[in-house]
Amino acid sequence: MSNNIQITHHYYTNEKAQFKELDLYIPLNNNTISKSPLLVFIHGGAWRSEDKADHVPLAQQLVAHGFPVALINYRLSLYEEDNKDKKLPPKVQHPMHIQDAKEAIDFLIQYGEKEACFNASKIYLIGHSAGAHIAMMLTLDPEYNCCETNQKVLGVIGAQGIYDIDLLSQDYPDYDFVPQAFGPDRSKYSIASPVTKKPMTKKIPAMLLVHSLDDTLINVGQANAMVNHLKDIANEKNDIKNNIIIELDKTSVKGDHYEMLYSKEFVDTIIHFVQKTQ
Repeated sequence: MSNNIQITHHYYTNEKAQFKELDLYIPLNNNTISKSPLLVFIHGGAWRSEDKADHVPLAQQLVAHGFPVALINYRLSLYEEDNKDKKLPPKVQHPMHIQDAKEAIDFLIQYGEKEACFNASKIYLIGHSAGAHIAMMLTLDPEYNCCETNQKVLGVIGAQGIYDIDLLSQDYPDYDFVPQAFGPDRSKYSIASPVTKKPMTKKIPAMLLVHSLDDTLINVGQANAMVNHLKDIANEKNDIKNNIIIELDKTSVKGDHYEMLYSKEFVDTIIHFVQKTQ
């Protein structure tokens, strides 16, 4: 790791647990760091796998552009050791993943305001796959943006995202991670999806949905459904007239579901979006 990066580890609640922690990467060669936006990456993994440590290479690439970056963990929907036959659902299910991410972002805002190591009023959420679902729910669902979070979030980037759980179950009926994270009752999948949420705030942040058409795990129907919903929200709030950015990029980034994450094209797409919207 470069000597020009300061890395600190934090628990974002009083509960010192593996799934309630984050790593903060601060570039030391940025003389205006207190004015810089913070990029918060929320990992995917079907709500049951992955860790912030898996995405250190992405953090390194983003920090190299001078931006502070946070990699966050959240509780996963894992079957307990005494429930290997899976007769009972995991103890951690929706909406706990989102609740944890909200706690992490609230912690980061307070930390930034105290330490002046980034501009706590300029937060960008970057979510991959299930992480994109979490980022959109944090932004659109009134239950999570009711405090100050949505006023601080300038933009959201969803990559290879899952936005419509019911549609996902229709397109991929063998994806057993859906009931593992959301329960077996399909009638509840719609209300657990960002395509059904509308925020109470006067406007929505800038939105960029990135979807590589090389993805073999999640089809572009998810991104299409999400961008259509976002445009409907923007029309209702007159955000289109206010030049709020809502973009779907299906051409800039290539590669399969995970491969695209570490491509130069994806990093460049993030940087360009942040630079033009902050």
